[in-house]
Amino acid sequence: MLRLNNSQITCFGRHQSKLQLLQKIGIETRTQITPDDESKFDIVVEATGSESGFSDTMRLVKPRGTTVLKSTIASKNKLDFAPAIINEITIIGSRCGPFRPAINALASGLVPVDDLVSAVYPMSEYQKAFEEAAKSESLKILLAP
Repeated sequence: MLRLNNSQITCFGRHQSKLQLLQKIGIETRTQITPDDESKFDIVVEATGSESGFSDTMRLVKPRGTTVLKSTIASKNKLDFAPAIINEITIIGSRCGPFRPAINALASGLVPVDDLVSAVYPMSEYQKAFEEAAKSESLKILLAP
């Protein structure tokens, strides 16, 4: 959805197979943060769900920039919010967003999603589907009634 509204997006990630899906639709991808990337981005979306992803987000966002927390970070450790306070970062929580524009984009084909489905299983094979979904390389696993 961001790609529809912004022509300049960079995605940092660890899984090359997942990054290739983004490259396919014209999004720049990287696997490493370099010193040139630090404090470079006006808006950073954190969607990893990990402590390290949050820390990386704080490294990437410009002072007085905005961080959108798209994932929930289940952590027993303390997250370091000092960079957000020192650099006056605006933090916005966004779990789902408005559904109507997303449904319209899906229905019209503006957002390609076929490559996001790793496998489809019949309901009778639900256990196999859950095992497949637990694999880190899997994206979306569907159950078909």
